[in-house]
Amino acid sequence: MSEGSTKTKWQVKREASREALVNAAMRRFVEQGYARIRVEDIVEGTGYTKGAFYFHFANKLECFWAVIAHLDERRGDWVAGMAEALEPETTLEEALTRVFAGFEESNGGVASWVLVMIDFLQQHRDDAEVRARLGAVYANWHGQIARGVAALQAADLVTTARDADLLATEVYAYVQGLTAHTHLYGLEPERVQAALVDGLVALLGRDG
Repeated sequence: MSEGSTKTKWQVKREASREALVNAAMRRFVEQGYARIRVEDIVEGTGYTKGAFYFHFANKLECFWAVIAHLDERRGDWVAGMAEALEPETTLEEALTRVFAGFEESNGGVASWVLVMIDFLQQHRDDAEVRARLGAVYANWHGQIARGVAALQAADLVTTARDADLLATEVYAYVQGLTAHTHLYGLEPERVQAALVDGLVALLGRDG
């Protein structure tokens, strides 16, 4: 098929089935944990069979990596979007609130992903290839945050006295730590959202 030609019906159906299975896996991992989920659980309620799952993925591990890639695709270039939305009167609190709202929308309401990552690591902690790939995932996400911090520094919303990479590490740790804390102890979502933004404003602010 030549470049630019339309997809066949079979290609469209194949892509739709894969996306449906990835979305189902994403939700199942969050709802029940990576370790507990079986292929049968992923396909349940999707209208697809285990055969369809294995057409797309060799196993649950491969499906997990597909979910990670899918989350990244859904977020898109959020740093560019954030930078474009900044106006002279925009506050750091407003900018961060928009970013987190965008994340929630792109994740389809699926939260607590840090808990899935911890569960996943526990299952594969002795697999050097998995740990290396997790390192690459972290580097990618950390790099995005560092770009975001740099964009906020350029807009004079974040202190320039500290390195963007170091601030990105602290931001990443704070957000994931607070998320884990929330689900361990059942904190109220409204209080957590306020703590999330307020804590990052204190961490990143120009007087930080």
